Amino acid sequence: MNTGDELAEFDWNSTITSMVLSSFYWMYVLSQVVGGIATQHFGTKAVFGWSQLATALGSLCIPFAASTHWSLLIFVRSVQGFASGLTWPAMYAIVGPWIPPVERSRFMSSFQGFSIGA
Repeated sequence: MNTGDELAEFDWNSTITSMVLSSFYWMYVLSQVVGGIATQHFGTKAVFGWSQLATALGSLCIPFAASTHWSLLIFVRSVQGFASGLTWPAMYAIVGPWIPPVERSRFMSSFQGFSIGA
């Protein structure tokens, strides 16, 4: 049973907590244009694959980073955000040539998490 003390593992103030939570999204937004340019230059599969790998490896590093120092966690989350931002332009570039036109809206709706009626 949780007594409440177990939930306060990190002694971070609200400023640090806000920086940790927002670091992903700042880099995510900033990397959207870079993702489009990288997709044109390096190819869709390469950008999509490497960005997914970087995001996954970042996820594996989060426990270590959080227990080491909050600034390391901000760095890891920033890398994750940047890599995730590269994914969306690559994903949209995949849809054009690989998905038949009559299935594109259904594919993108399912990929983005919207439910589709049968």
